[in-house]
Amino acid sequence: MNLLIVAIVIGVLITIHEIGHLITAKIYKIPVEKFSIGFGPTLIKKQIKETTYSLSLIPLGGYIKLKGEEEEEENGFLLQPTGKKLMVVFMGPLANLILGVFLIFLLYFLFGIKYSPPIINFERKVSYFEKGDILIAINNDTIKSFEEAYEFFEKNLNKKASFSVLRKGKIINFNWIINDSFRNLSPLILPVLEKVKKGSPADKAGLKPKDTIIAINDTFIYSWENLIKKIRSSGGKEIKITYRRGRVFSTYLTPQLVAPDTASQKVGQIGVWVYLPKKKIDFFSAFYQAIIRSGYVIFQTFVILYKLIIGEISRKALGGPIMVAQLTYESLHWGWEYFLALFGLLAINLFVVNMLPIPVLDGGRGVIFIIEHIIKRRLTKKELNTAITIGWIIIMLLILFTFYNDLSRIFKTK
Repeated sequence: MNLLIVAIVIGVLITIHEIGHLITAKIYKIPVEKFSIGFGPTLIKKQIKETTYSLSLIPLGGYIKLKGEEEEEENGFLLQPTGKKLMVVFMGPLANLILGVFLIFLLYFLFGIKYSPPIINFERKVSYFEKGDILIAINNDTIKSFEEAYEFFEKNLNKKASFSVLRKGKIINFNWIINDSFRNLSPLILPVLEKVKKGSPADKAGLKPKDTIIAINDTFIYSWENLIKKIRSSGGKEIKITYRRGRVFSTYLTPQLVAPDTASQKVGQIGVWVYLPKKKIDFFSAFYQAIIRSGYVIFQTFVILYKLIIGEISRKALGGPIMVAQLTYESLHWGWEYFLALFGLLAINLFVVNMLPIPVLDGGRGVIFIIEHIIKRRLTKKELNTAITIGWIIIMLLILFTFYNDLSRIFKTK
């Protein structure tokens, strides 16, 4: 069942993309010769006007064939005005983006939006704050989350504000002219478990959601970040975990060694997910937050691609179809909330990748149409074939490289 869901996810991502092309072509009355959901042997097909719609055996995507897409034909795709061709080409990736926004909206609307408690942490000392301070109010307005406080800092830079914090059971008040040092502040996330992955070392050791981790090998754990560092650096050796569940318990487990995307060495993992409080939000707030989040994901994806190109991030971080399948399969063990988050992320990433200006991708095809519009002529067959050949070489090299990375991860984890 899990493998079937993985196939459906990949199939939906690609099919939605092709439906974007289909709908736009139909709107512009550009003849569509064939539209298929799936590949391989045809299971069902139906002719409606000029289009043959089919359902094929292998549910890993789909494809669309437009009239006059490869050679000029009357009323065909290549003879359409530049604006129409660009709309048909770009609506494929945009359909993926719309799907991604919808999935993130669904995530926020059904499960609520997570936030960090306003507990202060920092690497470098910031003004009057101490680690562990609970921020109660700013200018007598109650602060409910660290994100709310951070937004206030950004909007009121170089302005004076009054602060109330709870420190070791006492309320401390002070005034502070907010300066750039606020960027050193971060939320202190408590080491409380929300989910425990089925079959993981944590699950086998008896850890459960809502457990609070107190110590690793009798060393006090004060934050989630502190917990992760201890587990990652365990070297796969057995560790003692002390935790609170009403009263204090201890258990032993051996972290599983895995090779993260950007690490050259394996690190320990035990299969737990941090607890963060959530707040329910209404329909419109969920939609607004989904748009904001999607924009952030798009920006960060381009930043990561840039860092990969200049070598600031290891190219071993690149993953291909195997990695996508693994992540999707993995998400099913964490539950629907995690699954929706990953599904939305994959849809948005597919939008970004398809918009890259590489010939054979939609972004590259769009660039070719724009160039043709500027020079007021179609590219010659030789010029077009050269561009397409370069595009395919880039894509094939990327596919081979990502497959190599995927297989390396698999064999490194065994």
